[in-house]
Amino acid sequence: MLTRGPDRLGRRDPRWWLRVPALSVALCLPFLCAICLVASPWLALALAVPNLFVLPFGTALAIYAFWVLLHNETRSLFEA
Repeated sequence: MLTRGPDRLGRRDPRWWLRVPALSVALCLPFLCAICLVASPWLALALAVPNLFVLPFGTALAIYAFWVLLHNETRSLFEA
């Protein structure tokens, strides 16, 4: 039942398939900028959590942020 919605919209307007990724990127960019600019690694991790729910780009960004921020080398950079 969930697959009928996007297919129905995609058949009526092919540009629908371009709007979905554009919306995903538009939702991810503010979080990406905030993650890069904060000084606290814990705040950066907290900012990465909402991106988990923005498919597909937000999820990839959040997983990458978790991977980078939880390494010991990155922790030492934040402590310096």
